[in-house]
Amino acid sequence: MSISRFDKTTTNDFSDPHFQCELSAKDDRTTADLTLNTARQSQADVVSGQRTVSWNYAAGLDTKYRVTDRYSLTSILGYSLKDYINTPRAGQSREL
Repeated sequence: MSISRFDKTTTNDFSDPHFQCELSAKDDRTTADLTLNTARQSQADVVSGQRTVSWNYAAGLDTKYRVTDRYSLTSILGYSLKDYINTPRAGQSREL
């Protein structure tokens, strides 16, 4: 978790949690890993003079199947999304 507190500009205080989960499974010939991530991110927006807040989501699936002792098949799938919330529009000023 990232936490910042400002002495004179308390409107810029923020706390950003981060969660991560990884699950693994293994068989005689097959292995698989599933990863899930969620994080909140708060960044200063220089143009608007405010903070932008976003949630970042990511998921991944890695699999491996051993065909023989020498050869194997692998696959890697991934997905990520950045969802902006309370983002000021151009020309607007908004307190978060």
